[in-house]
Amino acid sequence: MEGVQNGKCGNFADRWSLVGATALVTGGTKGIGFCIIEELAGFGAAVHTCSRNEAELNKCLQEWKKKNFKVTGTVCDVSSPADRERLMEEVKTVFDGKLNILVNNAGTGYPKPVTQCTPGDYKFMTTTNVESAFAMCQLAHPLLKASGRGSIVFNSSISGIMALEFLSIYGITKGALNQLARSLACEWAKDNIRVNSVAPGAVDTPLMKPAFENKEFVTRESHNVPLGRLGKSSAKKMMADGENAAGRWSLLGAAALVTGGTKGIGHGIVEELARLGAAVHTCSRNEADLNKCLRKWEAEGFKVTGSVCDVSSPVEREKLMEIVRSTFDGKLNILVCNAGTGFMAVDYLSVYGASKGALNQLTRSLACEWAGDNIRTNCVAPGTIRTPLTEHGLQNDDFVKKETHRIPLGRVGDPEEVAALVAFLCLPASRYINGQVICADGGRTVNGNI
Repeated sequence: MEGVQNGKCGNFADRWSLVGATALVTGGTKGIGFCIIEELAGFGAAVHTCSRNEAELNKCLQEWKKKNFKVTGTVCDVSSPADRERLMEEVKTVFDGKLNILVNNAGTGYPKPVTQCTPGDYKFMTTTNVESAFAMCQLAHPLLKASGRGSIVFNSSISGIMALEFLSIYGITKGALNQLARSLACEWAKDNIRVNSVAPGAVDTPLMKPAFENKEFVTRESHNVPLGRLGKSSAKKMMADGENAAGRWSLLGAAALVTGGTKGIGHGIVEELARLGAAVHTCSRNEADLNKCLRKWEAEGFKVTGSVCDVSSPVEREKLMEIVRSTFDGKLNILVCNAGTGFMAVDYLSVYGASKGALNQLTRSLACEWAGDNIRTNCVAPGTIRTPLTEHGLQNDDFVKKETHRIPLGRVGDPEEVAALVAFLCLPASRYINGQVICADGGRTVNGNI
């Protein structure tokens, strides 16, 4: 955290570390919340959590102490205003009035046809899932602002994005969290507080235990998921499958091809993947640029090779892939087609936007078609980033002023900030993320205040 300036992580170590950070995770003794705590603590954060069940909380705290994690906890029902205020007072004391991370994870839900839902059902779920999260954000705001670098993450659900049978009330609450994330992302960006929402599908948690014990449900849902399986939240289940924390966050032994890797975002992606342990091959139309980069990467100890190639040429593409096949013994873990992406209309970029919108849809199509081959496909959609491609525009003060006014975070991005997101999508830790188009734009695509 010490290396963070103006909301940006200037070097690799700071981008992949939470040492010195403070975090509050609500509902952290079970399921996804439990794993979030282990992940944050594993990255070096000091974490505070809460649970309604004192026995469960104490059991977890003892377990985390044995792992040398910095985790403290409070007995709290987040649906109670009085309990929420007491919790935040304790967090303020534990972390000296500063909080870097708030994860609104606590929530509940159960399936029920709308015609059978009672006012009690509606009140219970909206109070627990929406009102509590909204209030926690309000209470945490002074602490997040005081930290100088705040981040709020809502644990939502795909039921807030798409209709799921008998989950109308639950879906309402999760859709509300998704919109709250967009609204706060714009309203609180000036305080250097980022806000995002994660929307899990069907994940094996205590809340979902009855459903997961139903073989028909598991068969039907697995059929609906291109990857052919449901998600996991339990660290023990992951360990049983041969996973470990270090392995989830490493690319050691992976082979990657990054097209156009000598400049801008592509250059940043090559370096990020190489630092995470991958062997990388890249290409460029300019031999001088390529050789200069290869010498630099060799001096830094990176495993990077390269080819001169114009990817718009079918012949050269085939030649490139033959070299890649030879270099990596016929196997490739990662392909990064490095290009900008179109997500919204931008003046005078209609053809460019159409071509990149096509990539977004290709992502979704391949994610479904190739998941059976255990190939995940995702897309990153950068906003305005400092690259050679945008250099001319960023020398125009009027353009910069107009663009930064549209971006809630108030600045254009750096290649490394996109590269880190691409690297995450290549890591084993992201192995249940498939078919997504993720914007790295400082909030520009959700900002209606322009």
